[in-house]
Amino acid sequence: MSITQNRSARRRSAGALTVVGVAILALAGCASASADADTAAESVVPESDRGILVDSVPEEFADGITVATQADIAPLTYTTDDGEVVGFDQDLLAALSDVVGVEFTVEPVTFENLILGLESGTYDFVADTTIKNERLAKYDMLSYMTSSYSAAGLADADKLDDDVTGLCGHSMGVVSGEVIIDFVKTQIDPECSAAGLDAVSLTEYKDFASTVLAVRSENVEGMIVDTMTFGYFQSGEAGADFAYNGPTRLNPSNSGYSFLKGQNQELAVVIQEALNTLVDDGVYAELLEKYGLTESGVEGGPVLNPEASI
Repeated sequence: MSITQNRSARRRSAGALTVVGVAILALAGCASASADADTAAESVVPESDRGILVDSVPEEFADGITVATQADIAPLTYTTDDGEVVGFDQDLLAALSDVVGVEFTVEPVTFENLILGLESGTYDFVADTTIKNERLAKYDMLSYMTSSYSAAGLADADKLDDDVTGLCGHSMGVVSGEVIIDFVKTQIDPECSAAGLDAVSLTEYKDFASTVLAVRSENVEGMIVDTMTFGYFQSGEAGADFAYNGPTRLNPSNSGYSFLKGQNQELAVVIQEALNTLVDDGVYAELLEKYGLTESGVEGGPVLNPEASI
């Protein structure tokens, strides 16, 4: 199948438009690709899956699809020191563009402009939105990530049980203000009590870096942290000596792509099918692993308008 391919993407700032061309692996915002480059070879999507949904794209989106992501939320979308916009969302949208067979234009913006742009019609759909009951009343939402908390610590620490009661009686660091604090007190501590065990001993710190330092200094045995944040940290050099330890995916909620309710329903179905293709061919798992997000992937595939937990 012949697919129109965009072979160049200028370096842009985080606030400017970034073009993700069909069958181009180059991250959004990277320097121009050679016009003679074999873009098909650069794609992470198997050749057999490229452009397979082009005939399913609603006519109004045949000339291109405009998407917005939140700016500078590593590792989803962030700007390098060289001004390049990169991240999991950028890679995933490039892969979706390959499968759908239509060029995507991706713009990193603030969360406020994300929603305003969707409602004004500036964007055909937007990423990085937590799926909530109140939002499902206004938008069609397609899950592609799971937000949660996980227990972690130094890789050579004594291993904790994966059940939530594995945290009972242990000292754990947590970032001040995180919703997991209330979850521990109202959900986990009662289970500890019922099992005849001591409650979890929480110590709050001002930010993630301070929590990590407390674990390194053995002021606490471990930490309960945002799964996405920890996965990205662990995948880098600074976090190489850390590991998940204890229960994961605590207090989960889904994040997804948002489409205007009803108006872009047909497009949402096409994107869901494209995501399922990336799940089936392993590209989705590959990209999750690349950014340390394996524990944040959706289980069982993307769901359109899933039941919200919040």
